[in-house]
Amino acid sequence: MLRDDGTIDQDFFKPKQVRGGRGEERGEEGEEEEKKNKKKKGGILKNFFRPLLDLLNSPRSTPLLLLLFPNPPPPNPTNTQVIIVEDKKWGPAERDALYKGLETFGVGGWRSIVDTLLPRWEETALRVKAGRLMGTQSLARYVGWKGNREAVDAEFAKNKELGEATGCWKGGVLVEDDAGSVAAELTRRAAAAAVAAAAGAGK
Repeated sequence: MLRDDGTIDQDFFKPKQVRGGRGEERGEEGEEEEKKNKKKKGGILKNFFRPLLDLLNSPRSTPLLLLLFPNPPPPNPTNTQVIIVEDKKWGPAERDALYKGLETFGVGGWRSIVDTLLPRWEETALRVKAGRLMGTQSLARYVGWKGNREAVDAEFAKNKELGEATGCWKGGVLVEDDAGSVAAELTRRAAAAAVAAAAGAGK
């Protein structure tokens, strides 16, 4: 604390670093051992995956990669695939083909009409367009009916007259309402025609 000359040694009051002796040596040895363990583990993992890496890097890896990735992405993902969709329009040629289909296969033969005359159209679409030709939304009364262009146009005229008489002509077709107005009118007309026919036969 006092120097030889009697002055105070200020360094005496400064905190001293205490070494751990053998404990410190053990700490350094522990760090060294931990580094060795990490290096050893890394070597074990490297040796474990080395055969797989060697296989993937070899020419024999192609069948394995195809097995793992059967649908690999294209080499250049920026390529754009252009799909050309042919425009499908209903025109005079399609209308004539439908007339012919109604004459040959009749109402309800949509599959046959598609297969032979209008392969680009669906059955549902042909049913709707046939209803337009004949002037009626429902073709239930016409299942199995066949007729040429003149007969189809005649049915259109009949349905239009019937629709206007019952108030059921809407959007260019006969639409049967919930009250059954169309069915009732058809029944009335059929009965009247039967009576007229019977009266004519009795003369």
